[in-house]
Amino acid sequence: MKTIDQLIPDINNLLSRGKGWTKESTELLKTEVGRIVEERFTGKTEGEVRNPLRLSAIGTPNKRQLWYDYKDESKKSEVLPANVVGTFFYGDLIESWVIALAVATGHRVECLQERVDVFGVPGHLDCIIDGVLVDVKSANMFSFNKFKNNSLRKKDDYGYLGQLSSYLYSKQKDPRLTLKHKAAFLAINKEKFELVLDIYDFTEELKNKEKEISETKAMLALDTPPERCVEDIEDGKSGNRILDKPCIWCRHKEKCWENLTK
Repeated sequence: MKTIDQLIPDINNLLSRGKGWTKESTELLKTEVGRIVEERFTGKTEGEVRNPLRLSAIGTPNKRQLWYDYKDESKKSEVLPANVVGTFFYGDLIESWVIALAVATGHRVECLQERVDVFGVPGHLDCIIDGVLVDVKSANMFSFNKFKNNSLRKKDDYGYLGQLSSYLYSKQKDPRLTLKHKAAFLAINKEKFELVLDIYDFTEELKNKEKEISETKAMLALDTPPERCVEDIEDGKSGNRILDKPCIWCRHKEKCWENLTK
């Protein structure tokens, strides 16, 4: 039986030799691409009522952004530009391709895009591979190096650890999950194809998950937003100030920064 430590060598071997890909692999990839297209262009997952709070947001350090996401019912938030939507879209495609490669190499891929719920907060996990919960992430070179260096404990701008530990919590009683206290990011360098398996121990997070979600719900119930997620930063030596990375990608930045110029 294959183990997850063989996953990346097996995928690289398949890509180099071109052997192992099957019609079943193609059908899986077709299904996943269809799902991604449907979700990206309709904003809906089949058979699911959207909940503004999802497991993918649990643990985010950007509490103000999450508050606005949760409270904004007017749909007047900034529409994401085409290049941002397109970037997310092909990131999703790459991730689905890598999962299909894992299947083609004979690794046991289960719980694919399975719906889960933790204390009333819904989400979708990517999969369990060889008994290990895995979240697949495509990343540029800078972000990829955080996974490669196992450094998210030092700086986790988007709350990936909270997200992954929430998924892990949701499957504690599932017999398909054989490694109960650890989970992994399967990260993809989308600038120059490279894979890394970044594994974290979530023993403490699992103990405190109910408290973490309870505190998040309490924050969202407030009538006023939390403090800004981050402050602006210096733009070199020009004397100007610019938005830090979490704000650049945020659709609510004009609400936080009254004098914002483009």
